[in-house]
Amino acid sequence: MKTKAFTLIELLVVVAIIGILAAVGVTTFTGFQEKAKISAAKANHKTIVKFIQAELMNCNFQDKIFDDTFDCSKRFNPSSTTISITHSLGAIWGARSSNPPKFKHPNGTYSAVLYNVPNYFIMYVHSCAGSVGYGKAEFSTGIENNATEVEVWTCINTNTADMLVTKIPIE
Repeated sequence: MKTKAFTLIELLVVVAIIGILAAVGVTTFTGFQEKAKISAAKANHKTIVKFIQAELMNCNFQDKIFDDTFDCSKRFNPSSTTISITHSLGAIWGARSSNPPKFKHPNGTYSAVLYNVPNYFIMYVHSCAGSVGYGKAEFSTGIENNATEVEVWTCINTNTADMLVTKIPIE
């Protein structure tokens, strides 16, 4: 009685085909996670800018903005963190605090939003590759204000030249 089985050549062909399919699948998947993190960082940046613009516009109609944490009469005087726009935003979004972050960092559960003491932007972020607060600056969004504008910056990768920067005038 003769039994049928695969020959060695047939098995080698099947293994080669599986290897080729795996190689194609791995190279296709490799960039997806990085692209998703970049998209998340860009979406955070856009949402934060829109929120700040809308809230600053509300100062024309009401006395307090940012969930009643910021007094509109002090918007042109960012001399300390207690009256800084960025300090109020950090408090309500859970940046550098025990509050759960509203904008989760693509690399973890900590906040993607960093707020800076006014006029110290350069001290905190030298480049997108540098270390900032709760991790690398990559995919982080920073907010700083002076008397005339709020600056929102987002590192979408470790290249500082690719940083997204939006300046929102304070009126």
